This record gives sequence, C-alpha cells and structure tokens, in this order.
Amino acid sequence: MASEWAQLPPDLIEAIANRITVYIDYIWFRAVCVSWRSAVPKFPNHNHLPLQLPWLMVPSIGKDCESQIRFFSPSENKYHLLELPECRGKRVCGSSLGWLLMLERGPAINLFNPFTRTLIPLPPLTAFPHVEFRPSIGNKEFIFLARCRQYTYSFRPMHDFFIRKMVLSSSPSSSSSSRSLKNKIEEGDDYMVVAILRFRELVFMKKGDQFWTLISDPEFEFENGIFHKGRFFAVDIRSRVAVCDFDGPSPKVTLLLPGPEVNVGLSDLYLVDCSGILLLVKQYTGTTDYITKKFMVYKLDQSGLEWHWKKVRYLGSRALFLGPNSSVSVLTDRFHRCQRNCIYFADYYSDGQIHNSIGGHDLRVFNLNYGSIKTLPCNLRQYCALDWSPPIWITPNPTQK
Repeated sequence: MASEWAQLPPDLIEAIANRITVYIDYIWFRAVCVSWRSAVPKFPNHNHLPLQLPWLMVPSIGKDCESQIRFFSPSENKYHLLELPECRGKRVCGSSLGWLLMLERGPAINLFNPFTRTLIPLPPLTAFPHVEFRPSIGNKEFIFLARCRQYTYSFRPMHDFFIRKMVLSSSPSSSSSSRSLKNKIEEGDDYMVVAILRFRELVFMKKGDQFWTLISDPEFEFENGIFHKGRFFAVDIRSRVAVCDFDGPSPKVTLLLPGPEVNVGLSDLYLVDCSGILLLVKQYTGTTDYITKKFMVYKLDQSGLEWHWKKVRYLGSRALFLGPNSSVSVLTDRFHRCQRNCIYFADYYSDGQIHNSIGGHDLRVFNLNYGSIKTLPCNLRQYCALDWSPPIWITPNPTQK
C-alpha cells in the first residue's frame, strides 16, 4: 500500500498540496516519502496559504543554546525546535508578517525570516536620526538626541531598549514599481519598515533607503501602530489615534480622535486589524505585580462624518494575538485548540524590564465572554529566562513571492 501512495502522479500530488492551508500540515505532507517531497516545492505557493496561526518564539536559555530557538504552536500544544544560527547573539526587537527585526552586536540591523532563512540588511543604528556611534569614548558608545534631550548609552541598553517595536507594510519581495506608495503597500510588491523607539518617537524607511526618517511630533508619544487599508495608524500613550502620512518631503501626523474611556492603572495599547475593522485593545496590569488583569476592546467606527469608539464584547470566530509583535487577528475555525473570542498573550510587563520590575512569563488566554484568564500548559518559564528578550509571536510566513 505504501508503494502505491508513492506512485501517485506528480500533478495529482501537487494538486493535493495546493489544497493544504496549514503550514505544519504542508511540512508533514512533504515528509511522507521521497516522491511526494520531490513533487512539490519546499515552500508552499503563497496564493494557497492563508494567514497562519502565530507561533510563540521563545529564545532558549544558555549561551550554548543561543542558536536553538523554540516555537510554541497553540494549535498543536507543542514546541518546535529550530536551529537558527542567524539568531545567535542577536536581539529580536519585534516581528511582523513572519519577519523578525534583529539587532547585531554592533550597529547593524537585519530583517530575518526564520522559515525561509532569508536575511535582508537594513540601515544600521547609526543611520537613525540624531544617533552617533563612537566606540572610542569608552562604555558610552552611542550618543543620541530624543525629544530635545541628549542621551549616552552603552551597547547593552542601546541593544535592548532603543527599538520598542517594528511593523512592516507588506512582506518584502524583490519587485518594485513606480506606482504610489499606497498601491505598493496594498499589492505587496514593495515594503516599508516602521519602528517605534525607546522615547516613543517614530522612524521609518522605504525599500532602498539608506537612512531612517524621523516623524517628529512633540505632542504625540507613539505607543503602537499598524498598517490598515494602506495607511499607517498609530496610538499614543493617551489612547489617541492618528494617521501618519509618509509621502512628500515632510511626513506628518494627523490626529483622528481622542481615546476611549480611561481606567486607572498601568496599560499597554495595541492596534489590530480584525476583518477590515480597526480595533484598539487596552491591556491592564497590576501596579505591584505587573500581571495582566483584564482587556478592553474598542473598534474605530466612522458613522457619518466623525470617527468615534464603540466597545466590542464579541469577536465571533476570531482570536487576537498581542505582544511586542505586530498584533494579528486569526480565524479559529481552521486551527485545532485555538479558542474563539479570546486574546492570546505572553504575560510580561515590557516597561518593567527597563525599570527592573519584571512581570511573569506565562502564555495566557483572556476570554472576552467571561472576562476570565487562564494559563496554557506550555511550561514557558522552563525555557525562557525572566530577562530580555521576552517571548514574541511570529506568524509563519514560509512563502517566497
């Protein structure tokens, strides 16, 4: 019987492979036998592979394990261990669309796809506005200006804290055109990298740029951001939402509306695209233990001429994945064990890392129906030390355009 399966025509094997919608199933499909593996490419066709369920990337403990990265799959409730020497000694500042933003042990910055092993160099830290690298001045190698103040950082804090988050407009590809930036973003044949910095400033670079460009607004302290329908939306520490215009010689920030109701306590803010609707999610943590207590979800609605907020109590068959990654919304129907109307998050207090007040490292799920939180049995603390860098969600993106 096994030999009969191995003798299937290559075009039939390819047709079956093109109907697979889950990346890990594609891997198992190619592993059946030599003939099946040779009949289909190593990476699936991006036209047949929808948005995947995020995996939680957990850097292994110990210098001897720095190149061994664990990825926890919630749908399988298991870890996958990948040998990624490209990650050795690197600081992962964020993930977006299946790519990691990695800082080297010097000023160099790269985009890295851990599934295709593709590495794309980006302009280094010294190409950021108002940043100088002076290795000759002792322990304070970096000098930079932020919000009208000068700072000097040694390598370690610059490496660990300077970049808070990274967002991609689209998955990088080798093609480009002369069409408008918005069309390039929507059609995915070009890309832009946007980064939110330590002092809540925003910088960006377009494909081919040699330097990062600063968007400066003294009244807007960037907390999070997302590309939504071809435009970049940002939220500040006061929950206000704005649109950033990257075209033209003078990029600008246009405020849309103030934030929704304010609760007392610490909170992190996230913007998520959920079936074409822009959501604002507020994550509330305790002021002493830095453990997440609850979430509040709002959607940005434009009924008539004005924008306003509406509270969301039901996500339907979708789940949200929040963290230092680009937050994503996923349909749960295709993934075993993935819970609908829930928010998945790795519980940690990011700013607490800077102030030596570290929250827990647990993979937890918030149920929007009941307001309850439960911890998933993935033994996250066993693999991840309570220091930098924290676990981070990454959406498997094995396709090559």
